[in-house]
Amino acid sequence: MGKGLVNEYYAYMRRVVWHVLGPSEDLEDVIQDAVLAVMASARALKDPDAKQSWVRAVTVNTARKYIRARSRWYARRATLDDDVLETHVPDPEARRVVRALYAALERMPVELRLVWTLRFINRSTVDEIAATLGVSHATAKRRISKARQRLEALSRTSPALAHAFAHAGAV
Repeated sequence: MGKGLVNEYYAYMRRVVWHVLGPSEDLEDVIQDAVLAVMASARALKDPDAKQSWVRAVTVNTARKYIRARSRWYARRATLDDDVLETHVPDPEARRVVRALYAALERMPVELRLVWTLRFINRSTVDEIAATLGVSHATAKRRISKARQRLEALSRTSPALAHAFAHAGAV
C-alpha cells in the first residue's frame, strides 16, 4: 500500500516539500524522508478517501522535523541552492523575490511558516491546513493571520519582498 501511495502522490509530495522549504540544498533528502515516512506508516491510513490529505500531513510533518532540526543546527540560516532555484524559477527578478521570501520565512517560527506556505503557496484551504497540522479550524485561521502579519512586518526590511507584495497583494 505504501509504495502505491508514493507512486500516486510523489509529484504532489515534491511540490509540498518545495513549497515549505523553498530551494534548499537538502530538498531531495527531505523528499526521500517523506517517501520513507509514507511507506512506513501507510497502514495508519484508515480512510481511503483521505489519501491526499494524509500524504500531505505526513509530508508536512517530515518537513517540519527538518526545519526544526535545521534551526537547531544552523541557527535558522537558510541555504538556498542556486541550481535548484534556477531550475524552478528562470526569471532573475522572480529568483530575487523567492530568495527574499524564503529568507523572511526562515525568520518565522516553524508553525507560522508552515501555515503561510500551505495557505499561500500550496493553496490549501483552512480546513485542509487544520487537518494537516492537527489543529482546530480557529487555530489554523489565527495562525494564518499571525503569519501574514509577521511576513508583512518582515517584508518592510526587504525591498524585493515589499515590492512583490505591493503588486501581488499577497500580504
